[in-house]
Amino acid sequence: MGKLAMPSLLAQALSPPIGAILIDVGGPDAALGLLSGLACLNLAFLGLL
Repeated sequence: MGKLAMPSLLAQALSPPIGAILIDVGGPDAALGLLSGLACLNLAFLGLL
């Protein structure tokens, strides 16, 4: 794997533990709220293109 694939591989490896910690600390509502916020942010960036 080259250096171009490394950020994607890191994101795939870190997502489950980060999600589990988020659900444990904030509960499912906080996890879904964060995911919704990130999705809206992604749409906003897409709108800028």
